[in-house]
Amino acid sequence: MKILITGSEGAVGRCITPYLAKEHSVIATVYKEEFLNKYNNENIKELILDVESLENCINTIKDVDAVIHLAGIPYPDSSFDDVLNKNMIATYNILEACHINKIKRVIYPSSAYAVEGYPIDKQVETTDNVRPKNFYGVSKCFGEAICSYYGYELGLEIIALRIAAFNKVEIANKKLSVRDLSAYLSKRDLCHLIDRCLVSKMDKPFYILNAISDNTYKRLSLENTKSIIGYKPVDNAFVECDIDLKQ
Repeated sequence: MKILITGSEGAVGRCITPYLAKEHSVIATVYKEEFLNKYNNENIKELILDVESLENCINTIKDVDAVIHLAGIPYPDSSFDDVLNKNMIATYNILEACHINKIKRVIYPSSAYAVEGYPIDKQVETTDNVRPKNFYGVSKCFGEAICSYYGYELGLEIIALRIAAFNKVEIANKKLSVRDLSAYLSKRDLCHLIDRCLVSKMDKPFYILNAISDNTYKRLSLENTKSIIGYKPVDNAFVECDIDLKQ
């Protein structure tokens, strides 16, 4: 399979790009020249892509089997102006380029911040209404909505993954809040999840799926993710951080 990844210089991109290159041909795009030449792998081609330019996206995103759109601003304290071009307009550009160039499968990493407004003691289902707590979350709600449009109205196959506390056990040296423990997603489970998103048959053109590990307490429900694409997470933040809730 030939896969194009936007934002391959980010934390998720640095995790999945070399992993996918083990079995696939990967085009790893970045937004600045300084991020080029990070991989010494014949299965990875590195390019600069300005996701804020529709023309650039149309000319670059073609002749691939799938696109994983990671590019964007990931900061919860972002302003509306911060996310408008880099998260919202850029996502339109990516999807429009995929539509024009007849690329069928798109994986869109959304965020748990699309529903972060719910109380911490509520386990959020993908059927619950969106409830963003900041403009970053708003931009992800927009992303999910426009993905739905391109799926149901224009024929793309799109999976939006609500990624939460990615790799936080390692980053925070096992000192996590209850929220991050319950929302943790490990590198290993992420790679497995991306595999399932790439190969699973889709009965509907668009899915929103929660993306966390098999934590003892789960901020986001995994029932749909497991049943729809066969996700089988193995990691658990509570175990990795030596927290026994039975005590």
